Amino acid sequence: MTPLQELKQNLTSQKQALLLLVTAACCLVVLEYQGNAFLAPWSTLLRYFGWHEAFNHWLFYHEAAGLHQKLWWVAWTGICYLVIPLLSCAFMGLSPLGLGLRWPGLKALVPYLLLYLLVLPLVFWAAHQPGFQATYPFFTSPLGLGSSNGLRQQISWELAYAFQFFALEFFFRGFITLGLKPAFGMASIYIMVLPYVMIHFAKPQAEAFGSLFAGLILGYMSWKSNSIWGGVLLHVAVAWTMDALAF
Repeated sequence: MTPLQELKQNLTSQKQALLLLVTAACCLVVLEYQGNAFLAPWSTLLRYFGWHEAFNHWLFYHEAAGLHQKLWWVAWTGICYLVIPLLSCAFMGLSPLGLGLRWPGLKALVPYLLLYLLVLPLVFWAAHQPGFQATYPFFTSPLGLGSSNGLRQQISWELAYAFQFFALEFFFRGFITLGLKPAFGMASIYIMVLPYVMIHFAKPQAEAFGSLFAGLILGYMSWKSNSIWGGVLLHVAVAWTMDALAF
C-alpha cells in the first residue's frame, strides 16, 4: 500500500468513526428520553390513524399492561441499539458480520463459559442483597407462575429480555467497539466502556461498579474474537440466573 492509499484509508476510517460516534450518541439520547419528548410524534401518528385509544389501552389498561410496558421498553431498546445502528452500517457500507454478528464457533465460547462459572458465586451473593432484590426481576407476572397465563407472560418477558441483551451487546461490543477498531485500535474498548458504565447508574451500586470491569472484559473478548455472541450468551445466562434466584 502506497503512502497516499494509506492516508486515504485513514481518512475514511476517521470519517466512519465520527459518523459512528454521532449515531451512537443520538441512539443513547433517544433511548433515554423517548418516554417524554420523543413520544409526542408517536402519539400524533397514532391519533392520525385512529390507533391512539387502542394503544393507550394496550399499554396502560390491558390485563397484561405491566408486561406490555416492559415490551415497549424492549422495542425501543431494539430500535436504538440495533435497528438504527444497522441502518447506519448500511449507509457507511459496513458489513454487520464485521461488527460482531459472525458466529465464532463453539471453541471460542469456552472462555465465556469459564467466565460464567467464575461470576456465578457473585450472582448468588447479589441475589440476596436488598438492592438487587428490589431491582430484579424487571418483570414478575401478577398472575403468578402457577397459572398457565402467568407462566406464559413470564416466558414471553424472559425471551424479550434476552433479545434486549442481544441488541445491547451489538451496540456496545459490536457497533462501537468493533466499529471504532480500525480508527482507534484497542482504545475503542475504553471509548465503549464510558457510556456502558453510565447506563448502569440507575442500577444497584455494586452492579454499576461491576459494569466497568464487565465492559472492559467483554469489550476485549469481542475485540479479540470479532464476535459478540459469547457476550450475548454470557449476559443472558447471568440475567436468567439472577431472575431464577429472585423467584
